[in-house]
Amino acid sequence: MMLDDVLMLLPESLLALGIVVLLLSKTFYRPRTTHYALLCAVVYLSALIALMLSNRLPAESKQILFTFDAFSYFGRGCALSMGILSIPFLHSAIRRDRMPEIETYCLCLIQSMGMLFTLMSATWISLIVGLECMYLPLYALLATRAEDRTSQEAACKYIIMGAFSSGLLLYGVSFLYATVGRFEISALSGIVQSLTVSGSSLSWLTAYQSHVMFSIGGLLVTAALCFKLGIVPFHFWVRDVYEGGSYTVVGILSATPKLVLISVWLRIFTPAVVSYIPQWSFITLSVGILSMFFGNVLALAQDRIRSLLAYSSFGHMGFVLLALVILSAPGNQAAVVYTIGYGLTIFIVLMSLGRISMGSLPCHSLEDLKGLSAVRPVLSVALAVSFLSLLGMPPFLGFMFKVNLLAALFQANQVGIALAVVVATLIGAFYYIRMIGLMFFYDVPKNRGYPVVVQSGYVIDCLLVVYIATLLYVGLNPAVVLQLMSVITA
Repeated sequence: MMLDDVLMLLPESLLALGIVVLLLSKTFYRPRTTHYALLCAVVYLSALIALMLSNRLPAESKQILFTFDAFSYFGRGCALSMGILSIPFLHSAIRRDRMPEIETYCLCLIQSMGMLFTLMSATWISLIVGLECMYLPLYALLATRAEDRTSQEAACKYIIMGAFSSGLLLYGVSFLYATVGRFEISALSGIVQSLTVSGSSLSWLTAYQSHVMFSIGGLLVTAALCFKLGIVPFHFWVRDVYEGGSYTVVGILSATPKLVLISVWLRIFTPAVVSYIPQWSFITLSVGILSMFFGNVLALAQDRIRSLLAYSSFGHMGFVLLALVILSAPGNQAAVVYTIGYGLTIFIVLMSLGRISMGSLPCHSLEDLKGLSAVRPVLSVALAVSFLSLLGMPPFLGFMFKVNLLAALFQANQVGIALAVVVATLIGAFYYIRMIGLMFFYDVPKNRGYPVVVQSGYVIDCLLVVYIATLLYVGLNPAVVLQLMSVITA
């Protein structure tokens, strides 16, 4: 292996080294929790710097299992940046929820390493290993609160559904491999061209058999990715996980992994591949519309914050799926930027809600938000800005992303779908505005038998101020982000 090849994998190597150092520190040294948080932040920052340096290496360097294109570099940078951002919230959650210190940080590092490997994957082998490396730590993080039966139940359901979706993915890959005869994901387009133009296939399969097996494999892989994204009707695990997991773990689960899955989707389902799978576009479009309306309508009837956010995630992922069905550069760009915006916003929302306690219990009901602005104005403003961004209200980040999505749909002559997106957005406006109203236009109920406790933290408050400024700046200056994404997704 060439030196350049080793340097390109330096970020992943640094994460692995950080995991080993953390585990060894438990044996030889017992520092304070702050030291563990600083060490984990240093590991993430070192990996991010190594990624920036590796981007300047010669482009001729290649790997068999991995690809180093612009999108993989960008996705890895997002994953490492979100890892750094999560450290202050993790530090607070470990003390509040009595989570194991070293194990929690190690699991987060392993999960980040799995995301990095998945983003670089060029073959089915590296993709499946990377996905499992990304999801197995999440199963463990959900179950870290051993005394909480709800958390244990959520972890069990998540493991079962995760295993089922992984089985679907492996089964679908086996059909595709039987047709293609190679493990490279890029080989899918080559076999489609061969079957379409010359009608030739593998020696032991006829052209018709190859077409049938390829179609079955493509649909199974599509269903597996929809399971992992939590899209209707493959959404059975989402509400239970949101209700059972701690806010911090659910925030990690809901953010960057969705971007990783969208990148996998874009690598597999190219226009050439989709053209050889009958009814793929119709099925995916139907699932996207169903998810969009099902999630937003059910969220209206929820009185619990976690359930509301779980159902709203269906709607947002439905928007993304509609952009992916277009199979064009503007559609891919819209899907990626919408996923990034949603992931960052829902991450801040869940992490912020995790700081709120009703007496000794975490915040559960929408009624618990009443009068929050009088207790913590910075936190309330951050939540309100996040809800407005998720709604798509100008001048925030979410407005730019939603307009970009609608523009891609109009450009593809999908006017009816664009109008459906507008209707679903209007439905979602009710519950987002309701939560803002509870925080700012209601007083704390006098008959409440427990106090509203918000965990203090100057570092987190400063991060929230930076976050609010970022939403406003990018919302007012969207050209910078859109130009960057047009280059990356080209």
